[in-house]
Amino acid sequence: MEQALVVYASETGFTQRFALGIAQALHCELIDVQFVTTADLQKRKIIIYGGHLVGEKVLGLKAFYREFHQSLPDQLIVFGSGISPTGTSGN
Repeated sequence: MEQALVVYASETGFTQRFALGIAQALHCELIDVQFVTTADLQKRKIIIYGGHLVGEKVLGLKAFYREFHQSLPDQLIVFGSGISPTGTSGN
C-alpha cells in the first residue's frame, strides 16, 4: 500500500517493532520521525504515526504535526505504545 506511510518515534525499540508490524501488514514504507522529509509525505493518502505513551500523550506527535501539518493528508492515524494510566483502559 504505497499510499500509506508509517512514521514512528521510538526510544526503546518497542514502538519501532509495532510500527514495523503495521508497515509489513500494509506493505508500505516505514520511516523514523528523525528522518522524515516533506517529500516523504507528498502523494500519500494515509500517514500512520506511532510513539510512546507519556501520560495520555503520544511522544513527538505535537512536534511532528507542527512541522509537517501543511504536507499531511486528510487521514492521520495515531497509535501509542506503552502502559496507559490507571482508569483509562476502558475496563
